[in-house]
Amino acid sequence: MSADSFLKTGSRWLLWRAFACLLVWLFCSGLALAQSRGPKCHAPAELEKKIASHPSAAAYDELGAYFGQGEHYACAIPAFRASVRLNPKSWQTRSYLALALLANGDAENAVRELGISLRLNPDQPQAHMTMGAALSQLNQMEAAIEEFNAAHKADPKSVTALDWLTKALISQERYPAAIALLKSGPADEVLQMNLVIAYSKTGRNDETIRVLLQMIKDRPSSAVAHSALATVYTQQNRLEEAASEFREALRLNPRDAVTQVSYAKLLVLLSDFKAALPIVQDYLRQHPNEFEAFYLMGVIDRELGNYPEARDMLRQAIRLDPQHFDSRYILGIVLVKTGQPAEARVQLEKALQLDSSSNEARFRLATVLRTLGLQEESRKQLEIYQRNVEERAKKDVAATKANQANQSLAEGEIGRAVELYREAIQENPKNAHMFYNLALALNRKGDYQSEREALEKAVELDPGFALAHNQLGLLSFQAGRMAEAEQEFKTAISADPHYAEAQNNLGTLYGQQGNDPEAERLFRQATENDPEYAQAFVNLAVILASQSHLAEAESALQNALRIEPNDEQAQAVRAKLQAQLSQQSRADK
Repeated sequence: MSADSFLKTGSRWLLWRAFACLLVWLFCSGLALAQSRGPKCHAPAELEKKIASHPSAAAYDELGAYFGQGEHYACAIPAFRASVRLNPKSWQTRSYLALALLANGDAENAVRELGISLRLNPDQPQAHMTMGAALSQLNQMEAAIEEFNAAHKADPKSVTALDWLTKALISQERYPAAIALLKSGPADEVLQMNLVIAYSKTGRNDETIRVLLQMIKDRPSSAVAHSALATVYTQQNRLEEAASEFREALRLNPRDAVTQVSYAKLLVLLSDFKAALPIVQDYLRQHPNEFEAFYLMGVIDRELGNYPEARDMLRQAIRLDPQHFDSRYILGIVLVKTGQPAEARVQLEKALQLDSSSNEARFRLATVLRTLGLQEESRKQLEIYQRNVEERAKKDVAATKANQANQSLAEGEIGRAVELYREAIQENPKNAHMFYNLALALNRKGDYQSEREALEKAVELDPGFALAHNQLGLLSFQAGRMAEAEQEFKTAISADPHYAEAQNNLGTLYGQQGNDPEAERLFRQATENDPEYAQAFVNLAVILASQSHLAEAESALQNALRIEPNDEQAQAVRAKLQAQLSQQSRADK
């Protein structure tokens, strides 16, 4: 099994851990996002008698609450609807009805009822939370984030509100916004795991590890923190340290299935198959219908030379997941060992259909074809194999040169960096990121025409390359070609709707054109998407001050100076703003 496949699973594990508590908000009543069990709607005789004699809104509310507490949502819904008919202005009943609808799988009508409830009474943090959850189910994530943000602003100390808000931001890849909120949040384990995910997604591994080590220090018995730290260590190829953390996590929580399978995969990476075997055997007993269990047993049996057993396990794995490349590839190898080359050919060909770039599978297929006497077909596969080997070698050379170029750029050797990037591109001319890196080096060299050419090549290779479009926009902006700049910034934002720098740049362009409302909107978006972006706060302050919104402008500048206390532009703008505020104060007197 490849390290890459392990890392992908490890990343999924982090997300699984963090999102496992997403249903907690369904307020302790046991609500869950599933259909009702379909019970007969029988209430206690006293309650039925009460409704029969006096069918008031309060009585129907009581009936709906009775069914809701019993998780009989299909019964609770008509009860709450009856109450709403009698008292249509009851925001609370509509909120309860929405909860029952959502729990019963009707997110669309839940949103409708919550909209009415919040219009009747906007001061309902829990209703905003429920609205956010319903909108999330409808995949309207931006609207959901607005609702979670409203709940968080209404109750900044609510761990649940901050949890849901930051999870939604993370799901939309708005990592800087999530980080800014979580850094100042309470030391709650769930929130800290959200912060771990946000840091890891932005490649800030040192910060990820720092948070996890602090979690372990604060809660030595936290299996979650140890297991997460093990996953990060694995991603960094610190395998022995990862093994130690997985062992500690399993000591603290021996029945954690996710940690069990992650530890077993790590042992496979370490080629410690005998140690992995009992763990996977136990996992298979607990999960007799799970792909991972059969796949890992097949891998281990193959490595231990138990080929018939490996064959059977891998066949079971493929039955559960026919699209899994590694299962097909390894089964092909095992079938050769069990003397079944014809079936091995089938599996290897299917593996290549799933991943045609695998040289290992192609070489194995060529060998099997030769065994079957199919010399011409074997020769064709070997020719493809050889071409792929040469292509991969070129890419490896290109990657080495690009790394050397990165180092030269970091050391200020601009000319050498440009030379190395060009050499890397010669070896791998279809890599958009190499053209972009070349463009950045050319920018530092002051060769803007060559920079533009490199950027244009980057977006030709990757039309959705937001960074390159933004840089093209900056070049056009600096050259006074505003229509081109506007289009490039818009394209960058379209490719990445949460790209704060592009939003700030487009806002700056609109500000210079006198389109203050659009500029303000974009600056606000930039600060929401990256709350640590000082320049966007400064620009927002300038626009607000130009509209005489001096108090808001002052607040924006305070944020800018909190982030960068020595920012000269922010200090200069603040001095002018304070003079305006002083002048306004004298005029008021």
